[in-house]
Amino acid sequence: MFDNEEDARKTENGGYAHTVDSKRKISKANRGNTPWNKGKLRSAADKAKIGAGVRARNRAILLEKLAQVGMSEEEWVAMKKQLKYLRERVRKAKRAKNDKALKVHQESLKAVLAVQHGVNSQPSIVEQEHRTRPKKTPKEPPKKKKKETVVPHNGKIVTHAGNNDSQTAQKQTSNQSNTDDQPARSQQIVWSI
Repeated sequence: MFDNEEDARKTENGGYAHTVDSKRKISKANRGNTPWNKGKLRSAADKAKIGAGVRARNRAILLEKLAQVGMSEEEWVAMKKQLKYLRERVRKAKRAKNDKALKVHQESLKAVLAVQHGVNSQPSIVEQEHRTRPKKTPKEPPKKKKKETVVPHNGKIVTHAGNNDSQTAQKQTSNQSNTDDQPARSQQIVWSI
């Protein structure tokens, strides 16, 4: 019916079905951490061929971006080296905790990045310095408002205020008793809720 095994394994979507051997390897791999295609090692020639293809694709993408920015490949390589060495100097100054050298190197790095970004209005290919998100400031919880109601009582206006602090309530009631001798325009009764 089929000339070879690969034709027999073709699926409707253009892929290939697993062989009995690959299914066995998959089931074995599911029992541990061994990948099912562990024994399938690539030769050095295959690895070189794959690497060359990847580098060619990446270079084509880079050249497109450089054309958009208006930069030559040599300028890009020179700038990349300069940034690499400046970043390394910044790292060394941080490790040595030399504030003066760190400040000088950071300023020169910022100057190079500013020139790169200032000349070109489009986004740069050069990677930005590592930045962390600004920390969110914790929001203060809203202050609880005291519930107050004004109720007429025996011809006088009485304010009922909610207060959870019993000591404050006692102080206010003691202050009221001291001022009872004076004529009161309104009398305040504090009830703890």
